Amino acid sequence: MDGQPSQSRVAGRVCLIARVGVAPRPDIICCAKALAQRGWRVDVLAGADAPLPEYVFPEPAIAIRKWRHPSLDDGPLGRLRNLADFCRWVMGEVRRERYAYLIGFDPDGLIAAGLASRRCGGTPFVYYSLELYTEAEMRRPDQRLKKLAERWFNRRAIASVVHDERREVVLRRLNGLDPAHRLFRVPNAPLLGEGAPPGCTDYVRRRLADQGVERPQTVVLYHGGLGDLTMVAEIAESVGDWPPGCVFFAHGWGSAEYIGRLGAIAARHRPPRVVVSTEFLPFEELDGLTASAHVGIALYRDVGTPNVFEMASGKLYQYMKHGLPVITNDFPNLRAVVERHGAGLCIDPTVPGSIAAAVRALAVDGARYGRCAEAARSAFARHFAYEPNFAPLAEMLEERIGQRAVAV
Repeated sequence: MDGQPSQSRVAGRVCLIARVGVAPRPDIICCAKALAQRGWRVDVLAGADAPLPEYVFPEPAIAIRKWRHPSLDDGPLGRLRNLADFCRWVMGEVRRERYAYLIGFDPDGLIAAGLASRRCGGTPFVYYSLELYTEAEMRRPDQRLKKLAERWFNRRAIASVVHDERREVVLRRLNGLDPAHRLFRVPNAPLLGEGAPPGCTDYVRRRLADQGVERPQTVVLYHGGLGDLTMVAEIAESVGDWPPGCVFFAHGWGSAEYIGRLGAIAARHRPPRVVVSTEFLPFEELDGLTASAHVGIALYRDVGTPNVFEMASGKLYQYMKHGLPVITNDFPNLRAVVERHGAGLCIDPTVPGSIAAAVRALAVDGARYGRCAEAARSAFARHFAYEPNFAPLAEMLEERIGQRAVAV
């Protein structure tokens, strides 16, 4: 897969629907870009990106329209009214066009796509599941009603998309899907065809130099949400036991309280060994950020929900794309990505000293580091890159559209 646009047999128009903003959701961005690469015209109906800067697709074949109504959180009725307002907006937008397909992301997007389909004469729709929603987690009346609607519309979708095999099993069980229901596995991975922009691969080193850190031997990178679930403070706390020359660079977003906690940990080290960056980077620059580090780390607190046990984080694939050996949890789904392919180390971060020991194993043993780096890069290209995994779904849509006339 060389990342160049492939030629679909029939050009069509598809609508992606998500109540969340696009900026923090690379899986939505990748879906739109992959469809555009194949010759589709893509409209994205999504929520506002605030507080993040607005994301704008550079591709002329992709247009985005934003739902800018404020979210209401004044009880179950307010939340349901807010969802109803979003669905009405989507139905109005969809009625203006003739789409070959609708793709709804997560329950809100699925419900809106299903309702719009019924309003527009039965336009086929696909459910793209980003997170798993169990009955045990959805306890409020509005959540239970939304779960019932998700199950109802999911069974009527022409296909569903999940990140991996483990999530497929859970989604089929949760939503009572028929064995014949078409379900495609598309990892939450970056695009193979997009690389690090010129001039951006020294991003981390420049930021470290600004903090007085010159020529670090090993940069351990974390990027994403900064909070208790992702154990970033625990990683930072372990830095004192890392080998000399190893620094931790945490890039992402979080609450002011949590970022302040990280800053207090960083202040203990002179010269600096923990650097926290909250600068917003557009989707297209994540490759540059990642390519400028040496090791990628992604740890998760065990909170007992399927979205921890039944997922492989998109961070892992971003690290692997650029040949960064990965340190992550010893969960079955994460082992299947990392240890199966020799791409890094899986640990139990609750064991004292385990984080530092993993960093030491990769930073000190150059031969081991080299093997893991090459295995990570190779496994990403062969198994996890977005475009080849998305292709079976795109081909199914193209085959179906080839059987009927579609206005472009």
